[in-house]
Amino acid sequence: MHSARLVIGYGNQLRSDDGLGRIVAQQLRSDLAGDSAFADVVVLAAHQLTPELAEPISRSRFVIFVDAREGQRPGRLDCRVVIPSGNGALAFSHDVDPPSLVLLARLLYGSSPTAVVISVDGDDFGYGTDLSPEVQATLPDVVQRVRDVLADGIAAQSAPTAVGVGHRSGGG
Repeated sequence: MHSARLVIGYGNQLRSDDGLGRIVAQQLRSDLAGDSAFADVVVLAAHQLTPELAEPISRSRFVIFVDAREGQRPGRLDCRVVIPSGNGALAFSHDVDPPSLVLLARLLYGSSPTAVVISVDGDDFGYGTDLSPEVQATLPDVVQRVRDVLADGIAAQSAPTAVGVGHRSGGG
């Protein structure tokens, strides 16, 4: 049954900007609590994407992955549609990305939802627990973008771009 919308915020909170996804997930949990428009939203915070996430993904009707990534413009917010891709071989390691996870959900459970990646170009992926100033300043925009996409689905995108295998977070 595809009833829930799923948000997966992931990254290493001990590697500065890489922790953005988990921080967004934690903030969303409190922001969405008690809001009936988001009653079916499940928010997960993960250190990294793992094959075990394929099962809750397969039960969802819509998935949003939230991550920081290496990029040229720290603080730049990007939102892309995930296109399931790959041959499934990557999915059985601990080095998976959103497209291979969505594909794995289809291969193992017969169902894969529409999915998007909301990412921010990070500035600092070194050891530390604080976000860089550029990424910290983007945090309210990231949370709002997730809320908009949850409310409007793909319609919240302006010119979505596909994400295939190869999208990686910055830190690790």
